[in-house]
Amino acid sequence: MKIETENRQTHERTSAPGLRELVERTGSAGDRFLVIQRIPHIPGAFASVWHEEGGEHRPDHRPGEDGFFGFFGTDPRM
Repeated sequence: MKIETENRQTHERTSAPGLRELVERTGSAGDRFLVIQRIPHIPGAFASVWHEEGGEHRPDHRPGEDGFFGFFGTDPRM
C-alpha cells in the first residue's frame, strides 16, 4: 500500500504497526489526514482517515467509483 499524509509525506509498503502509528499521530494542523491506496493503484479506490485534535477519527473506505463506507469514532485503533 501507499500512504500519503496531509503534510505530503509518502510511505510505501508500511507494516500494520507503522500504519497504526501514522493514524494515531493525526490531529494537529498540517497532519489531520492520510490517504491509503493499493499498489498498483486502482482508480477511485482508497481508504482515508481524518482527525482534528480533540475530535473524532473519521475513517472511510471507497472500494471504487460507486462505493463509500465510513464511520466516526474516538478510538484511533478502530
